[in-house]
Amino acid sequence: MDELEIRYFDAFGPATIADLQHWSGIRRRREVVGRNPDRLERHVDTNGQERFDVAGRVYPYAETPALALFLGVFDNGLLSHANRTHVISEEDRQRVFTVNGIIRQTILVDGFVHGLWKLHLTGNDAYVQILPFRALTPADQRNLENEGEALIAFAAAGKTSLGVRFLKPE
Repeated sequence: MDELEIRYFDAFGPATIADLQHWSGIRRRREVVGRNPDRLERHVDTNGQERFDVAGRVYPYAETPALALFLGVFDNGLLSHANRTHVISEEDRQRVFTVNGIIRQTILVDGFVHGLWKLHLTGNDAYVQILPFRALTPADQRNLENEGEALIAFAAAGKTSLGVRFLKPE
């Protein structure tokens, strides 16, 4: 059990004990921290919340922008925390998490959900459609376009017409 929990912090840390419990569905997990002081480090976030991560992890400088990312349906990046406000606003969560339990494909800009994406494959055409929730900076749009082109090249091998299309923000 300890190894599973260490792997959770390795994948999703820094995270709270509540996050670990939410992800695993197992309560009373604080003891894993006490049993593994050499493998886990304690951090306190800007809200005074206690978080844990694997020992020795090197973090980028705060001003270093995160990569633009495409998350798939039911991605653990959105599911693995009890409080998701560090990656998605409540307003956007209502756009992403549907009433019938689907969690849509999202784009991350600087580590935060900024919209949805969808892969379209028809005939010889293939494109990634991006629906931002708000206006993107030119740099963010370029980063998403580059990431989208890499995704479409992988997902649509053999198609002759590839592209990335942006819809206007909702």
